[in-house]
Amino acid sequence: KAGQEHQRQQGQLISHYHYDDQQRLHAHAVTQQEHYLYQRQYDYDKAGNLTRLLDTRKGEHHYHYDPLARLTRADHSQGEQ
Repeated sequence: KAGQEHQRQQGQLISHYHYDDQQRLHAHAVTQQEHYLYQRQYDYDKAGNLTRLLDTRKGEHHYHYDPLARLTRADHSQGEQ
């Protein structure tokens, strides 16, 4: 889609961005010479709130909201090192 960045190169690093049907960031990966350095995946609820962030370096984060879409809790499980 227009205005959305899908790839950016910074020296030997290349960032790749993928979006869902609602044009929200769904996945982000960084590669160097075709090898993945890390990847992130984002999941959202029907209201558009971020509910899950999976990061291959920093683990998995879950976000919980009240009926007014206010963040009430954030949980984290450490990724494998």
